[in-house]
Amino acid sequence: MRTSRKTWITGSAWLGLFIFSSIAGAIDEPTENEAAAAAAVFELAPGVIVDPDRQVVYLMRPEGGMEAVLIDDGDLLWANESADKPLGVHGNLLVAQADPKGPGDSTGVLPMFLLDRVTGEARLDLPLRLPGEVPTRLDSGPGGALEVAVQVREGELLVGWRQDQVDLRAIPGGPEPREALREFDGAFRIDLGSERAMPVSPQRLAPRTPTVRSTADGIRPAQSPHLSLDDGPVIVEIESGDGRHLLISQRVAPGVSEEYRWTILESATGELAGRVRARTSFAPFFVREKTIIFEEDSTGDFVDGRLTFGPRQLRCVALGDGASTAGAVLWEHPLRDTTYRGPLPH
Repeated sequence: MRTSRKTWITGSAWLGLFIFSSIAGAIDEPTENEAAAAAAVFELAPGVIVDPDRQVVYLMRPEGGMEAVLIDDGDLLWANESADKPLGVHGNLLVAQADPKGPGDSTGVLPMFLLDRVTGEARLDLPLRLPGEVPTRLDSGPGGALEVAVQVREGELLVGWRQDQVDLRAIPGGPEPREALREFDGAFRIDLGSERAMPVSPQRLAPRTPTVRSTADGIRPAQSPHLSLDDGPVIVEIESGDGRHLLISQRVAPGVSEEYRWTILESATGELAGRVRARTSFAPFFVREKTIIFEEDSTGDFVDGRLTFGPRQLRCVALGDGASTAGAVLWEHPLRDTTYRGPLPH
């Protein structure tokens, strides 16, 4: 397989910076307290950002747009139709990616917005220029997807992007050799004071990824008085999105819909936070008091001989105490699924 790598800083060699216009007045740099609160924000899953300071989850909606919901009861706090995918925060601002709106606008321009974390109001429109051959739509295609990430370093807001374009028609030794893989990447530094985007060296701005340990890889399961190995084998262990809890998954009832039992321990003390039964061996999660909030990814099942996929969603479920597994669903919200599931080219 041949690989071609192209690095783009701005997308146009002659363009050194981008200047944007504020939508709702001047934007101030974050205060020290705002910066500290923003540092606790984490990405639970693609398009799901958790804000512990405000007890809010920002998420992308299946029909487009995004919304903020309260962790405690799942109630809607605000919705925004302009932006579609939350990426992270900078001070009191929420950084979000948007789908290109026009039919001919799906390449070359990456629409970004800065929103007010409290109201969801758009504060700044950020159209970033990318190479014309890079699709910027949120939904992935058969040849790859655009990855966008944000990070705050030394008080500066950085936006990094990357796309690996795979030509699925590339056949080794075929009569018409094609580039099987082309890689594009770039990055920008956003200056809120001057409302400009300056090109910087391309870099991966990957969010923190929880550690996943599988017994299939030969790891020894955690030892805990709250864990009975007689109930079933440990399948996997995973950290919570904020690193404060550990999920230990056992397969306790093979063949039933909720065949796994999740035991949740506090990482610092090893104390039991609760248990719950689940359909999957593990999922990205975090714990809020006596509840667990996790992403239930879209899963495929054969119905009448056809493969159908259930909805992707964010669920809040009550944790059980002791030997009980409460499992009551307190709230759930559908999430946009950007994974390509269509036919592949021949």
